Amino acid sequence: RVVVVGGSGLLGRQLVEAYRCQGHEVRGTACTRVKNALTHLDVHDTDKVSQMFVEFEPQVVVMCINEIRDQDSENPSSGEPDTQHIEQFGKLAAAGGAWILYVSCDQVFEGCKGREIPLSPADKVCPISAGAARKVACEAALVRATGGDCGVLRVPALYGPLEKIGESPITILTKAVFPRVKVGERVDGTNKRFPAFAKDVARACVFLSEIRVKAGREVRGVWHYGFVHPEDKGGWTDWDIVQMIARFLGVELGVDGACQLVKKEEVESSAIRLGGEDLSNLFKQHEVSIGDIKSLQEGLQEILTALIPSAALSSSRKDNAPLSENSSRPVEIHTTDGQKIKVNDKAATLVKQACNKLSTGKFHEAIQSMSQAIKLDSNLVCVEESSHQLTAMVSQLMMSGKHDLAEVLLEQMYNKLKEKAGENSWSLIVFIESYVMLYKSLGNWQKMLVWCEKGEALSKHVKGVESLEYATALSNLGLALGPLSRYEESRKCFERALAIREQLKGPDSPEVAQTLHNFALLLRNSGQVTEAGPVYERCSKIWREKEQWGLLAISLKDAAVMYRNNGEGGRAIEHLHLALAALSSLPSEAAAQIDQQLRISEMKKDLEQKLRK
Repeated sequence: RVVVVGGSGLLGRQLVEAYRCQGHEVRGTACTRVKNALTHLDVHDTDKVSQMFVEFEPQVVVMCINEIRDQDSENPSSGEPDTQHIEQFGKLAAAGGAWILYVSCDQVFEGCKGREIPLSPADKVCPISAGAARKVACEAALVRATGGDCGVLRVPALYGPLEKIGESPITILTKAVFPRVKVGERVDGTNKRFPAFAKDVARACVFLSEIRVKAGREVRGVWHYGFVHPEDKGGWTDWDIVQMIARFLGVELGVDGACQLVKKEEVESSAIRLGGEDLSNLFKQHEVSIGDIKSLQEGLQEILTALIPSAALSSSRKDNAPLSENSSRPVEIHTTDGQKIKVNDKAATLVKQACNKLSTGKFHEAIQSMSQAIKLDSNLVCVEESSHQLTAMVSQLMMSGKHDLAEVLLEQMYNKLKEKAGENSWSLIVFIESYVMLYKSLGNWQKMLVWCEKGEALSKHVKGVESLEYATALSNLGLALGPLSRYEESRKCFERALAIREQLKGPDSPEVAQTLHNFALLLRNSGQVTEAGPVYERCSKIWREKEQWGLLAISLKDAAVMYRNNGEGGRAIEHLHLALAALSSLPSEAAAQIDQQLRISEMKKDLEQKLRK
């Protein structure tokens, strides 16, 4: 489970999608631009942040906040770095057993002209602008909060799929030539950049966090993203990039033999290039390949094609004109089954509008927009991005207590997709799992069971009985059967899921620990205390080895509840004492917050008083 803080940004959007495509459960958060089914989260709100860690229990948190704006460079004294919320967030993450990866930038070296490149993580930082200084301060705050058990990934200037031209320091250069050439505009032709495609960086973040979860505390520290396409090894000046953009858009810069732009040249050139040898070696050590890196020319062509329709290149276009929402041109998109289909882009716009309305509490209007989109083009339910938006909308409706609307939306989407793709399409699994989540939150175990059985059958048919997907389906089925007092059937589901995960992920993996925890709850609730005890012990042993102190405290507290209910007050107190000892490994403030939420000290005090009587 992954949380992406800053999920509305240029990199954040790609991170959410990259983790999702790798099969991870991901929650993207945003503070101001809460749209596209992101969850609102203000990192200054300690209570909300703490609640998120308790409810979602993330294993990894990626922070893409404090992005550097243009005004930071123009005003080096624009305020002191606000690091308090970063430090507090780090403490809460550590308390919840989550590992934080903080995304920093190459501008922390902006004052290092004349140094030999590429720059390594060991090189001393030398920020000049307020934005770069803020990044350095946040890096240090996070290290303090976690005792160094965190990750910092410094990245170069990013570009990628955009919501607007000015979102990236690379694509903002488009404004020099589009919608018309800015005659006399001065463009830097001396200093070189080494831009990175946001999707490539997101993929590296996914691999890095997967390695951390697998290898544990040995994976920590500072890394540089230094992967570049062979075409880009020499770097690019802003002048080079503007020329590239102009060629792609078909803009003629020369008039009567003279260029309409002015090439600004300095006596001394500079370049900040990050050396990624440490990160590359880490990937090689764990047999991970970053894959193909997008060249700047290929990447710019891809994103500008998506952002600027060919019609906008006519002489009548207006500056920064948005794409028309009334356009009905077909767009070719990949489906969740890997096929290509064409969808109406007006329908796709309605999906985004529905997500935006949902984020502002306009629930009924959101459902209406979504229904209109599906009516306009039912192919949308087959599109991977849209299906994830739809299921995220269901989650947000549930969190807002609108379970009836969530059920209505799910019914529309599931039936339409089943009609389009067939009842054996793997695309249906995202909606089936949403049904499971819906009825679990309502405590409607009978309806939950119906959908768990559908998920089990589909996973078995498509992925096979030895797959992780089938193990997940079995675990869900076990969770539904237990409350219906069908203990033996539930037990068989958990035992089979456990065997699959042990085989595929290893006997001491976090996935196995989570399955053991759920299995122990079943045994506890069915009165099989003698058998549940060793399962809790094994689960706790894994959390302890992985130094997941928050999760360890939860398992120990649950075991204490079992012993208390069984009349074994002494053993209950012993487990509560161990839970408090686990929390003592965390920063004191974070430990106190978890203790308050789980009421461990309160329960221990109450039991001790009863035993004395």
